[in-house]
Parts: sequence; C-alpha cells; structure tokens
Amino acid sequence: IAYMVSTSFGAYVQDDIRVTPKLTINLGLRWEYYQPPVDVNGQGRQVDYDRFAGQYLLVNQGQIRPGIIKPDYKNFDPRLGFAWTVMPKTVVRAAAAMFANGMNLQGNEAVFMHDQVPYRTSVSINSNPTTPSINLATGVFPPVPPCSIACFPKLNPNPLLSGWFYDQEPITPYVEQWNFAIQREILPNLMLETAYVGSHGVHLWGRDQPNQAV
Repeated sequence: IAYMVSTSFGAYVQDDIRVTPKLTINLGLRWEYYQPPVDVNGQGRQVDYDRFAGQYLLVNQGQIRPGIIKPDYKNFDPRLGFAWTVMPKTVVRAAAAMFANGMNLQGNEAVFMHDQVPYRTSVSINSNPTTPSINLATGVFPPVPPCSIACFPKLNPNPLLSGWFYDQEPITPYVEQWNFAIQREILPNLMLETAYVGSHGVHLWGRDQPNQAV
C-alpha cells in the first residue's frame, strides 16, 4: 500500500495602477510550487533504468530521488488587465493571464506512478463451473518475479507485466486565458455587455501507448 504525500503552495503580488482618471491598469504575478508525490515511508514504487550503467535504479532503495520526477520551480504566472472609460457611460475592459495546473501530479497520475512492475501484475484465474478447482487456502496467485527480471518488460517480454513511463523533468501544464469586453449603460439599472473570452492549454499532459501489439 502506498501512502502518498504532496505539498503545494504559492505566492503572488498584485496592484491596481490608476494611470488617468479614465484608465486603470491591473498588474499581477503569481508563483506556484507543486511537489511530486512521495511515499511517506520511503517505499516508492518507481523504477528507472540507467542505460549507461546497465542497471535498474529503485526509489525504495534510495538509488534515485523520491517521486522520481523533478519539481518544476519555474511556474511564474503573470496577469495583466485594464479598464478604460471611453465615454461617461461606456467602459472597455480587457485582461490576460496564465494559470498553472500542477494537480496532474497530485491527482489521478499519482496512482499510475506507483502502478509499476514488479508491484503490479495481471493474473487470470479460471475454474471449472461445475467442479470448482480453485482453493483460496492453498494460494492462487503466482509469485511475482524479482525486479531485476521484471522491471523492464521490453527486455524481458511477459504478457502479465506492464508499466508506466514518465518524463522525469516535465514542464507544468498551464492555461492562457484572455478576455475583451465593452460595457454600455442603457438605463440607471440596466447595462449591456459584449465580450469575447478565449483560452489555450500549453504543455498539457497526455498518455500514449508506444509499444502496441502489431
């Protein structure tokens, strides 16, 4: 059983600058840190293959860094916006910002980071429907092969073994968002607004299956 822990925190500065009585600019900068999940008992299940040394490196033996993934310390997210009173009853507003998303490491992906061989294996159990042939008391599951054999299924093909591979120096995904709006007062209690809102994801994480069966 894996007991995962992760820490995240952030800091920001923001200020409104009134350039003229009709123009106000908003400036901000946020920094965020997301710690890759690590096992509190030092029993991380990640495995790395050092191709230069020709050996397997294990987290739970202190041969590679806990969590295997290096933290990204460059999550700086700027924000910029302005409000401009074009006419007494008309205001133009616009803004743009970046928002980091480091929760990939702290959510579902953390499960797959520890779903590795030799800690993960697939077992198919079949029994006679009329004459049961499985006895749980005698042990049903076959022994898991040692890591020196099972860690790299590509070198040691085994249909019951599979693993996940990760970029050890990933860039934190982030979203760029922007908007532009024109507001017009129609009546003292009625306003008409037309706006455009856009967003764009950058460095979004994805999964691929490079070793597909032919």
